[in-house]
Amino acid sequence: MAIEIEMDGVSEYCEGMPVMLTYAFKNGRPVVRALNSGGYDSTEVDLAELMEWVKTNCPDLYKAGNPNR
Repeated sequence: MAIEIEMDGVSEYCEGMPVMLTYAFKNGRPVVRALNSGGYDSTEVDLAELMEWVKTNCPDLYKAGNPNR
């Protein structure tokens, strides 16, 4: 069963569609879903991989979003 939470304040720049945090785990991992094509299509990104990539490759950006780190 999937649980979706609309992420107010998170931008989808191409069409201005909602961005969802989806607790429909893919391989046991949370995903972020961005709607596109007028809501008829979407893309999903592994949230944990995305956060780890930002932490490793953009540490200043990661720290800016997590001031306690």
